[in-house]
Amino acid sequence: MLLTKVLQKLLDNACKFTEKGTIRIFCSCNDDKTKYVITVTDSGIPIPIDKAEIIFEKFVKLNDFLPGAGIGLTSCRSLVMRMGGTVTLDTSYTDGNRFVVSIPAIWCPTYIEIKIISKKTFKYLERINILYTFAVFYI
Repeated sequence: MLLTKVLQKLLDNACKFTEKGTIRIFCSCNDDKTKYVITVTDSGIPIPIDKAEIIFEKFVKLNDFLPGAGIGLTSCRSLVMRMGGTVTLDTSYTDGNRFVVSIPAIWCPTYIEIKIISKKTFKYLERINILYTFAVFYI
């Protein structure tokens, strides 16, 4: 349930800031199978490197003209921390934005059946391709 909320928030955020293009969700396990790593990558407006941490603070909005209260990434980070993990913006990615979630393997589902397309995200499907890649692994 927590993982679903995290993915919904990251996907909703990616859709909001991607005019057109692609959003990719990639899930895998690290080499020693202790961490589950999820990346959400979009082709939207890149977040400036100097804002990479501030975007996770409450009520921070980089664009006041778009809807939202500035709490989505804050709550996303809070949920991930509750699971003992981290969520960061990959500042080395420059073709949009890439958020990286790393959580302990104990939170890894044995299979993935997550409804992450929320009503909010559904309206964006006409102009954005959403691609999912889930690496299969056993712990």
